[in-house]
Amino acid sequence: MRASFANHYRRMIPQLLELSVLSLHLLQICLVYVNTLMIQSVLAQEHWKKRLTARDLQAITPLIFAHVNPYGLFRLGGLSSN
Repeated sequence: MRASFANHYRRMIPQLLELSVLSLHLLQICLVYVNTLMIQSVLAQEHWKKRLTARDLQAITPLIFAHVNPYGLFRLGGLSSN
């Protein structure tokens, strides 16, 4: 029984790896889409239209990830401002 389970698992590894890679790719696409929406929202404001030069606009990319925290947000007890 145990050997048949191990053989089944070995056959499933390539499929599991493919599913993992595709899932990460979908997550990346979603992040780029959300970043694009955020950038469009900022650029629609008159304040930024006047402030950004043509060179600045060329440098904007939705492939940013500094605002992403893959580990979640942890609030520590003694650091609150209340």
